[in-house]
Amino acid sequence: MPFDGISAKFITDTFNRDLTGGRVEKALQPERDEIVLVIRARGENHRLLLSASANCARIQITKNQKENPAVPPVFCMLLRKHIVGGKVEKFSHADFDRIIEIEFLTTNDFGESCKKYIVIEIMGRYSNIMLLNEDKKIIDSVKHIDFDISSVREVMPGRQYVLPPQQDKISPQLLISNKNECRQVFLPENTNEIKEMRIDKFILERIKGFSPMLAREICELSDIDPKHRCNEILFGTDSLKNIDLLSSALHSLFEKLDVQENISNVFFKDHSMNQSFDFYFMDMKQYEFKKSFSSFCEAMDFFYSSKDKSERLTQKKSDLTRVISNNIDRCLKKIGIQNAALKEAAESDKYKLFGELITANIYRIEPNISNISLVNYYSETSENVNIPLDPHKSAVNNAQLYFKKYTKAKSTGLNAAKQLTDAESELAYLQSAMQMLELSSDSNEIAEMRAELSTGSYIKVKSKKNKNGKNAKEKTISKPKSYCSEDGFEILVGKSNVQNDYLTLKLASNSDYWFHTKNIPGSHVIIRAKGQAVSDSTILEAASLAAHFSKASSSDNVPVDYTFVRNVHKPSGAKPGMVIYENQKTVYVTPFNPEK
Repeated sequence: MPFDGISAKFITDTFNRDLTGGRVEKALQPERDEIVLVIRARGENHRLLLSASANCARIQITKNQKENPAVPPVFCMLLRKHIVGGKVEKFSHADFDRIIEIEFLTTNDFGESCKKYIVIEIMGRYSNIMLLNEDKKIIDSVKHIDFDISSVREVMPGRQYVLPPQQDKISPQLLISNKNECRQVFLPENTNEIKEMRIDKFILERIKGFSPMLAREICELSDIDPKHRCNEILFGTDSLKNIDLLSSALHSLFEKLDVQENISNVFFKDHSMNQSFDFYFMDMKQYEFKKSFSSFCEAMDFFYSSKDKSERLTQKKSDLTRVISNNIDRCLKKIGIQNAALKEAAESDKYKLFGELITANIYRIEPNISNISLVNYYSETSENVNIPLDPHKSAVNNAQLYFKKYTKAKSTGLNAAKQLTDAESELAYLQSAMQMLELSSDSNEIAEMRAELSTGSYIKVKSKKNKNGKNAKEKTISKPKSYCSEDGFEILVGKSNVQNDYLTLKLASNSDYWFHTKNIPGSHVIIRAKGQAVSDSTILEAASLAAHFSKASSSDNVPVDYTFVRNVHKPSGAKPGMVIYENQKTVYVTPFNPEK
């Protein structure tokens, strides 16, 4: 996560501008490792969030609110005692380390003015939040660290607060507004260790407060591959040119640290912009897909809200994903067994032939033999057939044994064929259900999928009772996604198999157009034609949506079938979302993400 030392400096300057002089109105602790201070400053309330979460450690102003526990934790009560009502004096950071200190002017138990401090250390799984008295002794902390946990320093009530061990790196304070000092960064000793180091790692190890993303950005601004070794970049034939490029890039980056001229960004992995993975308070040349915000805290709110929503959805989906995956594996195993049974059943005619040939040649078969070669009268060439025999049985009993095998194999074949058809149909449904689950984007859609799987007896869900003790009525099906084509036609997309059925079989009219990826799990898509002619461009738009909301969303040239709704039918007893259709046409399209 790119909350680095440079970010700490930037956000400290921001808070000194916006929050100093403010008064602490409330102290909350919605999570074990997270506190919120409500600060009244500049005529409005600001929610200052401090998080010591291993994955999301940060300090920011947030607009998001979480439910607080009914009984405040001990640390929260201490904050209320020592900080609430106090005045925010200043924010400071420890020389571009990810350590921010907030100084408060408050009163002690005797009503005398005194200073208290909150220190947040943003260090991954070692992150912590501490409350200090005016002598910088620890009153308490979110996480207690004794010498059994860390041999470097203790973080315990009553101990003197000391900074973590400092890193032997160049402070950005020496580099800001000094291009000559920036150049000195790239004039290291010519050692084997440095020569073999990647240039981006060298920058990371050289400058205090830098994150891997910033180190890569310096290389990007210099048009230098970050994977190249220092031996080539700093000590090669073009070293002077490269050093000039790198030092200029570093100097220009420091020039962007002006709080007043900042546009913050959240960066995404691809053009779909569905999954954010980085953020920063300035633009990054290395990333193509981004969303801009007017403040760093707004960008963080968006990033962490999306991250939290994604993690919560993943957590809610996990048990359903496991259920569907287990049943898919069961179906695949069943299909394998039934195919083997069909293969064996294909031998039934051979068993019948053996029985008939033995019966026709009983007089020729001697007792106690294990096989015999008999002429196949049913063959045009009358070739001999070698027939295995049970030497402990008579010829008549051997014939009866083969006739029984024939009857059993034939019956097995008929049953296996039915079982195979059912298993393949269930597999198609489960694969479709998995795709619908992956497309689910909120809790209601996941709840619908859970109800759908419950109806199919894949999971058990306890019935909710109303006040009268009776089963509560199930929620109505949520609305499908709705889009508008360039020609003004409404295009509807199903978000679950139950919704696909509702969309196709109840909501759509016979003259509407129906779309679905060919032999690929995905959503039902409807063009509400309302009896009007639909242009080819609208058909391609709907087909592109059907491709996007399918398992082939990452592919190109996806086949999509389309026909009128009147040509789509649901077989009796078919599972949700499973239909058959006729008189279809097929187009090949590239998936289109409407949220882009």
